[in-house]
Amino acid sequence: MLAEKKKALLQKTLALALAFSAALVFTAPAYAQSQESTAYLVYFASAGQTLEEVAALPHHYGDAIDWPLLYYLNQEDIGHLSRGSGHPASTPLKEGEWLAILTHDEAKKRLANQNADPAGTWVIHLFSTPDKENAYEAAAKIIHAGYFAYIARQEKDGQALFRVSTGFFSERSHAWQAQQEMERLVSTSGAWIAQPTREEFFRYAGHLNP
Repeated sequence: MLAEKKKALLQKTLALALAFSAALVFTAPAYAQSQESTAYLVYFASAGQTLEEVAALPHHYGDAIDWPLLYYLNQEDIGHLSRGSGHPASTPLKEGEWLAILTHDEAKKRLANQNADPAGTWVIHLFSTPDKENAYEAAAKIIHAGYFAYIARQEKDGQALFRVSTGFFSERSHAWQAQQEMERLVSTSGAWIAQPTREEFFRYAGHLNP
């Protein structure tokens, strides 16, 4: 379903993007305009590039830990990254493999169009860990199962932590109903339900497919 939606959104843009010269498409992605007036980037990966590296590009997210946003939007086309021995975040993409990218700014515009309010949403914080690979594996499992996940940095007692979360739920009861399934997916029992901070809401909630 995600693949069909993404292809429908980008069908008109792909022909335009392919018209760019090889040098251009590898340095400046082309914009795509969807039927819901959300602008998507079309990015063509270089050989060996990873989702972490693409997410870290300043004109994308500027942070490698935002790679789950790319994986969530494109998983039907890049699901092969989960089938090898490597990790989805650091497994090399194929040369010329294309990714749809929704920037944080466009995600915020989507929220504004929906009059979304962080006070009316809930998230499940699954766990926090200093082990980045553990957090990456959990986020990949959640997304591979068809749900949305994101990773946020935290600090406790001077130690850097990576928190894995999923959402965004319109009712606390919906989050509570999903909690057990999420804990099963990532093999944890310490999840907790909370309302997101405004900063976290406006950074991630708009990336969830409506």
